[in-house]
Amino acid sequence: MSDSTSPDRGSLRDEFVDPRLFLFVVSIAAVSVVADLLGVGVLGVDTPEEAMTTVLVMTVGSYVGVVVIDVLWRRVLPR
Repeated sequence: MSDSTSPDRGSLRDEFVDPRLFLFVVSIAAVSVVADLLGVGVLGVDTPEEAMTTVLVMTVGSYVGVVVIDVLWRRVLPR
């Protein structure tokens, strides 16, 4: 018997929610912005407000892009 409170393995929620990917994307965004604040100067971040905005945009854009591509890949090209 399965537990009624546990989500299904193949549910749509499981396809879009990936905590490891989220942490990976946040880490890359944070390291990039910190490096820019320390003087690398690639992103053009000068203030903490710009840094927070840049981290949020990089995180959301990267996560959504990777998840959408991954889901489409699995659905369009099934094994």
